[in-house]
Amino acid sequence: MHRNEPVAFITLGCRVNSSESEGMRALFEADGYSVVSDLSVASVIVINTCTVTKMSDSKSRQMIRRARKQNPSAIIAVVGCYVQVAAKEVENIGGADILLGNNEKHRIVAAVAHVRAVRRQGDTRPYAYGEDKNLLKNDENPKNASPVEGAKVGNIDEDTKNVVYGEKRKEVTVCHVPQRQEMTVFEELPLEKFAGQTRAFVRIQDGCNQFCSYCIIPYARGPVRSRDFQSVLDEVKSLVKNGYTEIVLTGIHLASYHAEKPQEGLVALVQALNKLEMVQRIRFGSIEPMLFTEDFLAALRESEKFCPHFHLSLQSGCEATLVRMNRHYTPAEYAAIVKKIRQIFPDANVTTDVMVGFPGETAEAFEVSYRFCQEMKFGWMHVFPFSPRKGTVAAKMTDLVAPEEKSQRVNEMTHLAKVMRQSAFAQEVGTVQEVLFEQKLTQKTAWRLGYTRNFLQIAVKDASIKAGEYRFVRLHNVCDAWIEGIICNGQ
Repeated sequence: MHRNEPVAFITLGCRVNSSESEGMRALFEADGYSVVSDLSVASVIVINTCTVTKMSDSKSRQMIRRARKQNPSAIIAVVGCYVQVAAKEVENIGGADILLGNNEKHRIVAAVAHVRAVRRQGDTRPYAYGEDKNLLKNDENPKNASPVEGAKVGNIDEDTKNVVYGEKRKEVTVCHVPQRQEMTVFEELPLEKFAGQTRAFVRIQDGCNQFCSYCIIPYARGPVRSRDFQSVLDEVKSLVKNGYTEIVLTGIHLASYHAEKPQEGLVALVQALNKLEMVQRIRFGSIEPMLFTEDFLAALRESEKFCPHFHLSLQSGCEATLVRMNRHYTPAEYAAIVKKIRQIFPDANVTTDVMVGFPGETAEAFEVSYRFCQEMKFGWMHVFPFSPRKGTVAAKMTDLVAPEEKSQRVNEMTHLAKVMRQSAFAQEVGTVQEVLFEQKLTQKTAWRLGYTRNFLQIAVKDASIKAGEYRFVRLHNVCDAWIEGIICNGQ
């Protein structure tokens, strides 16, 4: 046990990453560590990376360098998606003691213990930021390293993956990065709490088999695999005992959750969670649109705790662009699904992701996509430019859109997103909504922020409201990113 040994976390990317970081946090706490936010005092720093865009890679590199600069003596573990697809690149950054790919995060505490053992055997000097380390080269054989007693050297692959390095400390001491085909079992990282949140993000699925032409995630996350149905229920029961009454079901490709056995699929899970007395809200994270048949929606409607917020990834409203993206629907099919959702859930808030500047997206194609989004009247759109990812089909495409044109399209689509959000907000003025409050607007203010069941952000000026409280609010004033309201006694 490492009583009160300080460990810090840096988490980049999606809600799945957030959930996994909480799982690793629980593993450290079970071993006696205490979690701190100050990197400079931590003896261990865990950086959970993202690789969905070039910017994500850049942020991951920046965090690794920052952590090492702030704390030269800490054990630094770099884990997750960026490591999975570019382990050698991460190693060459310098600064990492441990590299763990996806499906390997359960090893984190043991990996830290191994690094401590290596340091005790002679190489105890802290890593000096900017020092030119003798990194393991691709043509070196890690089996030649002198093993630490009890360590398995070269225990899985012949190359630099899945190797525990030896006694003479290299920059990376422990490295476990599985091949995609090896990631066949869902990695359990159970949670009982979710630090700093009033909502709990429960990871129920991992991996993706879609292979959209622009997306690196199927390579980073591996094939589809689902969490055991009972394991999900057990985790939710633990979370609600600790005060988390809103449950957000998350995954990399959520629609794939036990798709092969509907009796344990998403509908069955929502229905089971709906029966848990202490659960008050159930919602989905980002999800693929084609899952939403009329029968599926009708079944969700029967679960009164299900929240009508649907984040349906669109990517483009132009059919020709969707074909090149290898998306598996047309704009007409997407529109029909949104129409069904709004018929069955009249108060539904439909939000989406939109990519602009995909290779071959002409000005006309962008205009088609823009008009389609306008017609959909989304509550919000996350807009981002195409970012080529090495190893994907789209990375080899020609007919690229000029950077300045991509920026202009991002600006135009983002402006539309704001206009549509204002319109959605305006329709709610005068209504009374139940709000789960989460945080202060700023540290030195009486304003409190929270969310309605359909995920509209609400602000109320009332310093007595605490995080985790449900209150009824009458909405009266539209702002840029939220609606202002006042506390009332209900409907």
